[in-house]
Amino acid sequence: MKAFNRVLNILFLAIIAAGLFVSVKMELVGRSLWFDEAALAWSFTQRSLSNLTSEGLELVQAAPVGWLYLMKIFTLIFGNTDYTLRIPSIIFYAATLVLIWYILDRIFTSRYALAGAAFAASLPIILQYSNVFKPYISDCFFVLLAVIIYHRYMSGRLPAYALGISFSILLWFSNPICFVEGGLIGATGLYALYKKDLKKI
Repeated sequence: MKAFNRVLNILFLAIIAAGLFVSVKMELVGRSLWFDEAALAWSFTQRSLSNLTSEGLELVQAAPVGWLYLMKIFTLIFGNTDYTLRIPSIIFYAATLVLIWYILDRIFTSRYALAGAAFAASLPIILQYSNVFKPYISDCFFVLLAVIIYHRYMSGRLPAYALGISFSILLWFSNPICFVEGGLIGATGLYALYKKDLKKI
């Protein structure tokens, strides 16, 4: 049985490695920005770090403030090209796979935690967003990070004030995370209400 599990985990690691390879290979092709990427890049590249968020982005674009500053600092260090604009998404893609593994392994104690990461690594939509200048794949990372932080709070390893600070900071880096944070807190509150746990409420 141990040998079988070892073979499976090697297979899952190979799928994850293949996903990372495909993502990097898409980057090396050197394709131009899609219209949606170019529309965001237009506002992004025309602004300095000091006035990056002084007003709304042009061409009906929106992105989290924290994400914009992360990307701006990255391009100031490594240059402002189509190539460098997409590199952070590849990094967030790899980090997202690590968080998926962590949640399955440490929170759900799944025997095949790598299977979940391998599944996500091979999804066409995730591979596509792993190589675009948009905050979609970083949203995945920050949402999963919120789940991990909340689990630490629920298991008593993180005080309430640290949860509040963490959730407040994460809101600056992802737009959909507000729904996830609200969902986590709301579900816990409803369950506490059902159990009549006044302290938890």
